[in-house]
Parts: sequence; structure tokens; C-alpha cells
Amino acid sequence: PGLQGNLGDKLGGQVIIEIAGLHTFKALRRSIAVL
Repeated sequence: PGLQGNLGDKLGGQVIIEIAGLHTFKALRRSIAVL
């Protein structure tokens, strides 16, 4: 159970990182478009 929970945490963390990265990327592109 411990290993599976660890894998789930890693997978969930990866999804959160990708969503956050996508959000930051969109904001960055928007700020570049303003320039």
C-alpha cells in the first residue's frame, strides 16, 4: 500500500505541476503579447 500511495502522490504531483506550468505559460504568453 505504501508504494502505491507514493506512486499516486508522484502522479498527482506531476499533474499539479503540469497544470500550474500550463497556467504560468499562458500568463507569460499574455504578458509577452502585451509587450
